[in-house]
Amino acid sequence: MTAFSLRPLIALALAAVAAHSVPATAQSMTIEQARKQVAPFYEMLNQPATKDLKALSEQALSPDWKSYDGETDFKGREAFVGQVTGFGKLIPDLKWDIKDVLVDGNRIIVRSEASGTPVGPFFGVPVGGKSFKIMTIDIHTIKDGKAIMAHHVEDWASALGQLKSGSASATAAPAISAGQAKQLVAPLYEVLSLQHKGDEALKVMEKAVNADWSFGSTDDSDRKRREQFAKETGFFAGVIPNLRSEVKDVMVSGDKVIVRRTISGTPAKPLFGIEPNGKSFAIMAIDIHTIKDGKIGRTDYVGNWAGAIGQLNAK
Repeated sequence: MTAFSLRPLIALALAAVAAHSVPATAQSMTIEQARKQVAPFYEMLNQPATKDLKALSEQALSPDWKSYDGETDFKGREAFVGQVTGFGKLIPDLKWDIKDVLVDGNRIIVRSEASGTPVGPFFGVPVGGKSFKIMTIDIHTIKDGKAIMAHHVEDWASALGQLKSGSASATAAPAISAGQAKQLVAPLYEVLSLQHKGDEALKVMEKAVNADWSFGSTDDSDRKRREQFAKETGFFAGVIPNLRSEVKDVMVSGDKVIVRRTISGTPAKPLFGIEPNGKSFAIMAIDIHTIKDGKIGRTDYVGNWAGAIGQLNAK
């Protein structure tokens, strides 16, 4: 099974946000205020070798800030600066291009496109001058004018695939309530947890998503459609029979519904080239659903599948 054939499997794992959420004590920001708030953070991620990372981090992040790439695993501010410093050396042209900014209370959701050309082995993969371009989604929680935590997911699994292959891949609707948002997306997450398969999955999805719905972790044509997604649920059930997507948090910003979730399962067949060994994985994923005419019109998602590979390979 190739990494490419697993793209729908990655999407089949949609959903969640907040075992670590804090009460939204701050008033909701405007989009422009939110962009200004996170600007120093993303300045760090654009050609970091040319920036004063320590000063930018102190400007944007509280001293006890935590960066979560899973439900329990996190880095502090100093460790994050060290990580970004390493990225700057390995990927001198690293670019973090913001595509979308959303606000829900004191939380800022940012969808970006990360790209770059590593000058040395990347996650153990020889690169030979090849580049990558992937989607990322971050959820920043703000308190007293600074970020106190971030939940983030980057599609590093696709980056590795690109480096191996050499190919880099409307007016907002009225705001809806969190309760309405949960009802809108619930049928889709039933399918994502394999409660429905095949024709039954398609009938359930027709309740939640538009006929021209698409999902994916890129902005290009390599996105899945409703019928194709429903048809492949039976295949996914064979690979990971106990696949689950557990919703952790649901946020709303205009016509966007943001969901953070935990994806978990125990492969029964080879996954990313790893033979079944009885081990399970549990990773974070973040989805941004665009609502159109009362249904989901588009889903952008990022799941930490590189983390799943590490868990399945762990000694």
